[in-house]
Amino acid sequence: MNLIEYEKLLTKTLKKSFYQEEEITEIVSYYIELINERLEKGDNLKDILLDYNPSSISRELAAQTYNKRKVKNTGSGLKAIWKVIVFLLTKPFLIPVGIVYIVLFVVSIVLIVSSVTTIAVGIVYVIYNTIIMIASGIAASEVIGFGALILASFSVATLAILLIQVIIKGIDQLFLKLAEVIVRKKGNKRI
Repeated sequence: MNLIEYEKLLTKTLKKSFYQEEEITEIVSYYIELINERLEKGDNLKDILLDYNPSSISRELAAQTYNKRKVKNTGSGLKAIWKVIVFLLTKPFLIPVGIVYIVLFVVSIVLIVSSVTTIAVGIVYVIYNTIIMIASGIAASEVIGFGALILASFSVATLAILLIQVIIKGIDQLFLKLAEVIVRKKGNKRI
């Protein structure tokens, strides 16, 4: 394999992992420059090309480049969710996926609101019952036991809210990955 064939192979391999042309051009230029420097030092082309396997390069750089993109593209969570919804609803074959995403998002919001409401009502109930218990002359140990029971209930409710938040984040990540894969495939078809 000569240098031109290697460059074409590296470009083709990188197009599978990267959808931005400028990234591909930058990476290919960098590795061609490295190879040329080694050729000038007198190294054998076959040995050099064995050190720079296109598949390995693509795998190693994909994660780094994706992380850079994530840092550059940070925005509010709701803005990201809105972008995903718009993306899913603008593609006819993705409308069912978009509807499922919206339903899951709404259900998650409803679960969080109902959990917060339950906790608020529970706090009012605990205060009211504590006052009633003290006013009726119930022993302090029973009031403490009642308080411990309510505290345990709130702990379970808090864990439920945290679980719901983790589920929401997981669903959001799943749909963002889906959108990224679709965009990447669409970008490769145009080229």
